[in-house]
Amino acid sequence: MWLKIGIVSFLLYYMYDINMIFLKVKMGNILFPLASFLLVSAAAGLVYSSFDSFDKGATGIICLLMAVVMLALLIYTLFFALPVKEAYSGEVSDDPAKVCDRGMYALCRHPGVIWFTGLAFSLYLAFPAAVMGKGMTIFCVMNFLYIVLQDVVIFPRQFSDYGEYKEYTPFLIPNLRSIRRAVETGRKDSPN
Repeated sequence: MWLKIGIVSFLLYYMYDINMIFLKVKMGNILFPLASFLLVSAAAGLVYSSFDSFDKGATGIICLLMAVVMLALLIYTLFFALPVKEAYSGEVSDDPAKVCDRGMYALCRHPGVIWFTGLAFSLYLAFPAAVMGKGMTIFCVMNFLYIVLQDVVIFPRQFSDYGEYKEYTPFLIPNLRSIRRAVETGRKDSPN
């Protein structure tokens, strides 16, 4: 059941982005928070289902702490490193917005995927049940497909400078130049 709920959550994320750019139905704005609620519920359900497999030794505790760090980085990246109202309002103005290319978003174009994958991997190591491994693998694949949709279809239409941003910011794997730029620009004022 939790795997199905997680899959549905990603399908709702896809629909949210497609609606935001192409359909622009106001009711579609509910899809993002609904998808987020379902994904958090699915992950919590997988942890609950896998709780008997928790490694109570140092490895399990370290992996759980790693998961907390990855979750904090994910939340920061998605909700604090971006101007939240513009990023998640579900509306696209006639004048396309500019990308946020500072801090986390100088690191790579989709830094949330790094932290999401780290969170999924940490949870699996802490709760090494087969259902957790299967769920986290499926969620990571669906998240990757989501950023491909965003990178190829959604963001070029949402942000007027996305093509230029793609030229100097790696897709997913940071390089030395992008790490240096992330550190330098991360010290400046937040984009809010």
